[in-house]
Amino acid sequence: MSWITVGHAFVVIYFLFSSLAKLVHYPYFVGQLPKTLVRPYSHLTAMIIIITELTLTIALIFHFYTHIMLVGLVMLVSIFTVYLIIMIQKGITKEDCGCYGGFLKERLDYQKVIKNILLITFLIVLLLQASAAVQLRDYGVATVGFVTYLFVHQLYQKLQQNQVKLAKIKSM
Repeated sequence: MSWITVGHAFVVIYFLFSSLAKLVHYPYFVGQLPKTLVRPYSHLTAMIIIITELTLTIALIFHFYTHIMLVGLVMLVSIFTVYLIIMIQKGITKEDCGCYGGFLKERLDYQKVIKNILLITFLIVLLLQASAAVQLRDYGVATVGFVTYLFVHQLYQKLQQNQVKLAKIKSM
Protein backbone atom coordinates (compact mmCIF):
# COMPACT_ATOMS: atom_id res chain seq x y z
CA MET A 1 0.00 0.00 0.00
CA SER A 2 1.50 3.29 -1.04
CA TRP A 3 1.00 6.72 0.44
CA ILE A 4 -0.64 7.74 -2.84
CA THR A 5 -3.49 5.27 -2.37
CA VAL A 6 -3.94 6.26 1.27
CA GLY A 7 -3.80 9.92 0.25
CA HIS A 8 -6.43 9.34 -2.42
CA ALA A 9 -8.65 7.59 0.11
CA PHE A 10 -8.10 10.40 2.63
CA VAL A 11 -9.16 13.02 0.07
CA VAL A 12 -12.31 11.04 -0.74
CA ILE A 13 -13.23 10.62 2.93
CA TYR A 14 -12.44 14.27 3.75
CA PHE A 15 -14.58 15.74 0.96
CA LEU A 16 -17.34 13.18 1.43
CA PHE A 17 -17.49 14.09 5.12
CA SER A 18 -17.41 17.81 4.31
CA SER A 19 -20.21 17.67 1.74
CA LEU A 20 -22.42 15.33 3.76
CA ALA A 21 -21.95 17.40 6.92
CA LYS A 22 -23.13 20.47 4.98
CA LEU A 23 -26.07 18.51 3.61
CA VAL A 24 -27.08 17.09 7.01
CA HIS A 25 -26.77 20.52 8.64
CA TYR A 26 -28.11 22.35 5.59
CA PRO A 27 -30.07 25.05 7.49
CA TYR A 28 -26.98 25.84 9.56
CA PHE A 29 -24.75 25.95 6.48
CA VAL A 30 -27.16 28.23 4.62
CA GLY A 31 -27.42 30.38 7.75
CA GLN A 32 -23.66 30.92 7.79
CA LEU A 33 -23.52 32.16 4.19
CA PRO A 34 -25.52 35.40 4.67
CA LYS A 35 -23.04 36.43 7.36
CA THR A 36 -20.41 36.63 4.66
CA LEU A 37 -20.40 37.72 0.99
CA VAL A 38 -23.17 35.70 -0.63
CA ARG A 39 -26.23 37.09 1.15
CA PRO A 40 -28.76 37.19 -1.71
CA TYR A 41 -27.86 33.79 -3.10
CA SER A 42 -27.37 31.68 0.04
CA HIS A 43 -29.49 28.68 -0.96
CA LEU A 44 -28.20 28.57 -4.52
CA THR A 45 -24.58 28.92 -3.38
CA ALA A 46 -25.04 26.24 -0.72
CA MET A 47 -26.50 23.77 -3.21
CA ILE A 48 -23.78 24.45 -5.78
CA ILE A 49 -21.07 23.88 -3.17
CA ILE A 50 -22.62 20.67 -1.84
CA ILE A 51 -23.39 19.21 -5.27
CA THR A 52 -19.92 20.08 -6.58
CA GLU A 53 -18.17 18.48 -3.60
CA LEU A 54 -20.34 15.36 -3.79
CA THR A 55 -19.95 15.00 -7.55
CA LEU A 56 -16.17 15.35 -7.47
CA THR A 57 -15.89 12.95 -4.54
CA ILE A 58 -18.16 10.27 -6.00
CA ALA A 59 -16.27 10.50 -9.29
CA LEU A 60 -13.02 9.94 -7.36
CA ILE A 61 -14.48 6.90 -5.60
CA PHE A 62 -15.25 5.28 -8.94
CA HIS A 63 -11.98 6.47 -10.56
CA PHE A 64 -13.91 8.48 -13.14
CA TYR A 65 -11.46 10.96 -14.68
CA THR A 66 -9.41 11.03 -11.49
CA HIS A 67 -6.98 13.69 -12.69
CA ILE A 68 -9.77 16.02 -13.77
CA MET A 69 -11.61 15.51 -10.46
CA LEU A 70 -8.44 16.31 -8.51
CA VAL A 71 -8.00 19.48 -10.58
CA GLY A 72 -11.62 20.33 -9.75
CA LEU A 73 -10.94 19.87 -6.04
CA VAL A 74 -7.81 22.04 -6.27
CA MET A 75 -9.88 24.76 -7.93
CA LEU A 76 -12.70 24.41 -5.38
CA VAL A 77 -10.39 24.65 -2.36
CA SER A 78 -8.54 27.54 -4.03
CA ILE A 79 -11.84 29.42 -4.42
CA PHE A 80 -12.68 28.69 -0.77
CA THR A 81 -9.24 29.98 0.26
CA VAL A 82 -9.61 33.23 -1.68
CA TYR A 83 -13.08 33.59 -0.15
CA LEU A 84 -11.63 33.09 3.34
CA ILE A 85 -8.94 35.71 2.75
CA ILE A 86 -11.57 38.21 1.53
CA MET A 87 -13.69 37.56 4.64
CA ILE A 88 -10.69 37.97 6.94
CA GLN A 89 -9.74 41.23 5.18
CA LYS A 90 -13.31 42.49 5.70
CA GLY A 91 -12.92 41.76 9.42
CA ILE A 92 -15.34 38.84 9.54
CA THR A 93 -13.27 36.54 11.75
CA LYS A 94 -15.57 35.55 14.59
CA GLU A 95 -17.94 33.60 12.39
CA ASP A 96 -17.84 29.87 11.77
CA CYS A 97 -16.90 29.21 8.15
CA GLY A 98 -19.57 26.50 7.89
CA CYS A 99 -17.00 24.30 6.16
CA TYR A 100 -18.30 21.20 7.93
CA GLY A 101 -21.93 22.18 8.36
CA GLY A 102 -22.67 22.45 12.05
CA PHE A 103 -20.59 19.38 12.88
CA LEU A 104 -17.22 21.07 13.38
CA LYS A 105 -16.87 24.76 14.05
CA GLU A 106 -13.94 26.57 12.45
CA ARG A 107 -13.45 30.30 12.60
CA LEU A 108 -12.60 32.40 9.60
CA ASP A 109 -8.92 32.97 10.30
CA TYR A 110 -5.50 32.52 8.77
CA GLN A 111 -5.14 29.14 10.46
CA LYS A 112 -7.95 27.90 8.19
CA VAL A 113 -6.23 29.53 5.21
CA ILE A 114 -3.02 27.65 6.04
CA LYS A 115 -4.97 24.38 6.33
CA ASN A 116 -6.49 25.01 2.91
CA ILE A 117 -3.09 25.79 1.38
CA LEU A 118 -1.75 22.52 2.80
CA LEU A 119 -4.77 20.68 1.39
CA ILE A 120 -4.23 22.29 -2.02
CA THR A 121 -0.56 21.26 -1.92
CA PHE A 122 -1.53 17.71 -1.00
CA LEU A 123 -4.07 17.56 -3.82
CA ILE A 124 -1.47 18.82 -6.31
CA VAL A 125 1.03 16.20 -5.13
CA LEU A 126 -1.62 13.50 -5.61
CA LEU A 127 -2.43 14.93 -9.01
CA LEU A 128 1.20 14.76 -10.11
CA GLN A 129 1.63 11.14 -8.97
CA ALA A 130 0.76 8.14 -11.07
CA SER A 131 -2.73 6.74 -10.61
CA ALA A 132 -2.98 3.87 -8.20
CA ALA A 133 -5.88 1.57 -7.50
CA VAL A 134 -7.36 2.35 -4.12
CA GLN A 135 -8.41 -0.73 -2.21
CA LEU A 136 -10.85 -1.10 0.66
CA ARG A 137 -8.04 -1.36 3.24
CA ASP A 138 -6.73 1.99 2.04
CA TYR A 139 -10.08 3.58 2.85
CA GLY A 140 -9.84 1.96 6.29
CA VAL A 141 -6.40 3.45 6.93
CA ALA A 142 -7.55 6.83 5.63
CA THR A 143 -10.68 6.67 7.80
CA VAL A 144 -8.56 6.05 10.89
CA GLY A 145 -6.38 9.00 9.89
CA PHE A 146 -9.38 11.23 9.31
CA VAL A 147 -11.02 10.27 12.62
CA THR A 148 -7.70 11.01 14.31
CA TYR A 149 -7.68 14.42 12.59
CA LEU A 150 -11.23 15.11 13.85
CA PHE A 151 -10.26 14.09 17.38
CA VAL A 152 -7.16 16.30 17.40
CA HIS A 153 -9.18 19.18 15.94
CA GLN A 154 -11.85 18.87 18.66
CA LEU A 155 -9.16 18.62 21.34
CA TYR A 156 -7.46 21.75 19.98
CA GLN A 157 -10.76 23.65 20.02
CA LYS A 158 -11.41 22.62 23.63
CA LEU A 159 -7.92 23.78 24.61
CA GLN A 160 -8.52 27.14 22.94
CA GLN A 161 -11.86 27.52 24.75
CA ASN A 162 -10.22 26.69 28.08
CA GLN A 163 -7.47 29.26 27.43
CA VAL A 164 -10.10 31.92 26.78
CA LYS A 165 -11.95 30.99 29.98
CA LEU A 166 -8.68 31.04 31.93
CA ALA A 167 -7.80 34.47 30.52
CA LYS A 168 -11.21 35.80 31.61
CA ILE A 169 -10.74 34.39 35.10
CA LYS A 170 -7.23 35.91 35.39
CA SER A 171 -8.49 39.32 34.27
CA MET A 172 -11.06 39.45 37.06
